[in-house]
Amino acid sequence: LYPARMAGQICTPGIERRWKLPTDVEGDRIDIRLPFSLARHEAVGMAAFQAEFWAENREQSIGAGFYVEALGIEREGDSIRLEARVWLAPFDQGVVQDTVLEIAPGVDPNYCDIDARLELAAGDRSTWHRVVRTFLDDVRKQFLVWRTLDAEDRRYYAEQLPHWQGVQDEVEA
Repeated sequence: LYPARMAGQICTPGIERRWKLPTDVEGDRIDIRLPFSLARHEAVGMAAFQAEFWAENREQSIGAGFYVEALGIEREGDSIRLEARVWLAPFDQGVVQDTVLEIAPGVDPNYCDIDARLELAAGDRSTWHRVVRTFLDDVRKQFLVWRTLDAEDRRYYAEQLPHWQGVQDEVEA
């Protein structure tokens, strides 16, 4: 846990220990670059790691911050894209978003940028703006957990990407 804690402190600079959503969000779409750098050779494993996490949330459960109704992953060249239709807790509010997480080489070709695009598909916009942070925090925590994995576990996830690639999983709502 110590490396994850240190990574959390490094990735959130300054006095403010919590990162914030952009304040200039207008309408039903949020585009955000997540505050992580990822070595390019780890992108495949991270994508499979995130896909597994999202897939574990295919059912509504008490305490879960979200539930995934559909999950897909595609690889095009050096870019990997996870797409999901996500219901956000509290589920009785009916807030649903279309989520895209793209891992792609950045300015430095040795590292990848991680961009998220969130689009409100159903529900109240002001409620969505309140609850979307919980979802992003859950995704962010997975990046911190990734940094605690040893090399063998990271290789395991890199080998799992073909299992997820091209999967389009529709789950009954």
